[in-house]
Amino acid sequence: MNPYGRCASTAISNTLHLSPVRRSTSVAVHKDRSCAVTGTDRSGDIDVPSFAVLTVSRRSSVPASGRGRPVRTLVITGGTQGIGRALALHYLSRGDQVIAVGTNQVKGEALLTEADRLSAGDRCSFLSADLSSPTMTIRLADRLRTEHPRIDALVFGAFRYQTKRQETAEGIERTLALYVLSRYLLAEELRTTLERAPHPVIVNLCGTGSRAGRLRWDDLQLRRRYRPFAATMQGARANDLLGVAFTVEHPDSPVRYVLHNPLFVNTGLAEPFRQPTRTAVSIIAKLFAAPVDRAIQPIVERIDTPPEPALSAFQARRPIDVTGPGFDPGAARRLTITLRNLTINGAAA
Repeated sequence: MNPYGRCASTAISNTLHLSPVRRSTSVAVHKDRSCAVTGTDRSGDIDVPSFAVLTVSRRSSVPASGRGRPVRTLVITGGTQGIGRALALHYLSRGDQVIAVGTNQVKGEALLTEADRLSAGDRCSFLSADLSSPTMTIRLADRLRTEHPRIDALVFGAFRYQTKRQETAEGIERTLALYVLSRYLLAEELRTTLERAPHPVIVNLCGTGSRAGRLRWDDLQLRRRYRPFAATMQGARANDLLGVAFTVEHPDSPVRYVLHNPLFVNTGLAEPFRQPTRTAVSIIAKLFAAPVDRAIQPIVERIDTPPEPALSAFQARRPIDVTGPGFDPGAARRLTITLRNLTINGAAA
């Protein structure tokens, strides 16, 4: 955690201006322990400065959880809402340290307030970063490595359903950038930090186990024809390959890579849609989706006791075969080469 006790300090660092995004931003530090960031983004998609990492953190000096085991450190992207938030609160209540990564300052403050209510405020941090930017994803990883010499669990939960095609400042289609590229980069950049933990695990919340979707190798950024469901399911298939690539490229790593499909969970799925679709999706979710507290139970089991195989996949609790055609090592290598080129060259790759 940040060495400033009880968020005595807030910092905005690593600010980049990679493109002429028109926005205005102000920062206000409050007397209690919080800071508010306000700004306008013409895209309406990001709530904080697109190229800033904002830290609101507290650090615990308690060496153990009080339950006979050392405190573990978890990094959760998408950690301020839905499954990510529920996991964060679960582990805070158990005495662990949590770094939640998100883009919404209000939701981040709400998480910190709830952590205070659990008497866990000194073990909860909120980092606000735009993970659709590969530059900022790498800078976030640099910061995490510096502040946390060991990470026990890395949970990928950041996702946004893009009803219309959008590109990041680097010119990368946003679903591919956020849902695939950021997860690849964080796993690679934080691998050695994870390997210092006794039982390290990466949990990738994705659509594994589904037959829908395919990778459009000749148009991964869907420039010719963008459909939101196709973009999402292409991302799901790509995440299967990310798990394969990690284990193939690092065969001796103690990190266990878990692909987890939570299936239909009531976590604000209706938000990206316009009316009347939003109301319809909300009703369907209330009727048929699993409550988030139930959905996190198998995820908690994978974090607490990582599976023995280097790579495993689950739909809720049902194991998925990771030897089929959707987990082809050759395709995984091809994907990682493409992602590396995107990181270096952006849209020109």
